[in-house]
Amino acid sequence: MTTDKDKDKLKQRAAYLTRRRGSSNRINPLDDAAGGGMGNWKSSTDGQRQVYRRRLRRLLKSSQANENDNRAISKSNHTPWSLKRHSHALFLLISAICLGCILYYCNESMTKFLQSYTNQYHDIVHNKLNYCDRSLALGEMFTELRGRVLHQDIALNQLERIMANNQSFQSIALVGSSGLGKSLTVRLLRELFPWRENVHAVNWHYHLEETIDTMLSKFQFSHCGRNLVIIDNMPMGDQDFVKIINDAVQQRASSNGTPENNANSQHVTMIYVFNINRMILSNQEYDEQLNQLQQELSEPTQMISYRTFQRHHLELCIRSEVLKNNLNLSEIYLEEMLNTTDVEISGCKTVYAKVLIYGTKTEEE
Repeated sequence: MTTDKDKDKLKQRAAYLTRRRGSSNRINPLDDAAGGGMGNWKSSTDGQRQVYRRRLRRLLKSSQANENDNRAISKSNHTPWSLKRHSHALFLLISAICLGCILYYCNESMTKFLQSYTNQYHDIVHNKLNYCDRSLALGEMFTELRGRVLHQDIALNQLERIMANNQSFQSIALVGSSGLGKSLTVRLLRELFPWRENVHAVNWHYHLEETIDTMLSKFQFSHCGRNLVIIDNMPMGDQDFVKIINDAVQQRASSNGTPENNANSQHVTMIYVFNINRMILSNQEYDEQLNQLQQELSEPTQMISYRTFQRHHLELCIRSEVLKNNLNLSEIYLEEMLNTTDVEISGCKTVYAKVLIYGTKTEEE
């Protein structure tokens, strides 16, 4: 039976526990046990354990999720090296192709612009419309040639026909003995060529293949009009150099120009002058050398043979020089010149000097 004194103690204990719970959510298990509250302490401890377990599970799940994310990132960052290398190579290849296409079209456009500008510049400088048009007729030039190169109409007709062909590269060999008009022909070509600044003349004295590059390095081929290269005084035996020079010139022209079928390509005409010494050759030997040269000159070189003069050709040459220099020449001196000149060997080469010696000035009225 509980006494009043015991009731008072229980009330005091209850009041004490109430104050303790109000001041802190956590209950000291020792105090609770001392007051006979072991059940309350046990339930509080189980609740905290459940809270801790839930927190631990959340932490474990969060850690596992982070680890999975890190693995995914690591896997994406560690792409096989071969795949990366192939991807980079493909990218570089595509970039190079695109850049090449851009440069090609830009370069082609710029080249056409510069060539058009150059053509207009030449039109203004030379005061001639379409000055760079390589289809300009060469008729006027050959009319002058026929009036001054005597008795070689067949050779001049062949030369005009070849040069009138609008090919990007032409190779011509003028062949004959001294005094037939070959050197006079190339001299007039240099003077009358429509594009005189494009003429290159060389007096052949090269005997080694190594010097050909040095010779060709002086040539500056132009896109305006045509280019003319004259190589004079080539002896028999040097015909093998023709193919070597032609190949070098074609390579040089193509490297500075555009394809052959392009209207803006560089056009070059090569003229080789071969002198055959008739002084030590009979007529038969002379003809044999002509045939040999014809066979050894390879394509595309075309040979033009200047015919040998006869006595009546020499007389026409003398009278032409007398008239040209406004002189008088007696028939005695004329006959002497005809008798002392071997026309088959020297042709009309010595006529000019002899006319100046034997001729006299015409009296002016």
